[in-house]
Amino acid sequence: MFEKYDKNRDGKLDFDEFRELMEANAKSKKDQQEILQRKEQIEIKEQKEQLKEQQLKELKEQQQQEQQEQQQQQAKETEQ
Repeated sequence: MFEKYDKNRDGKLDFDEFRELMEANAKSKKDQQEILQRKEQIEIKEQKEQLKEQQLKELKEQQQQEQQEQQQQQAKETEQ
């Protein structure tokens, strides 16, 4: 890992080489954090969409059941 940042190939990291290593590491960690945050946001969005779809499905089922009950009630009233 250090060889990548040892520009003069002396086997040691001078201050500038060390700083470059630390900056690259910090950037990498920041990028990883941003990626994780984006993944979390996507997961939350997907969960919200699934919940919304489930709620819509339940609402449609409820409406269908109410329609069936109304039709049955109308059929009973017609028979009488």
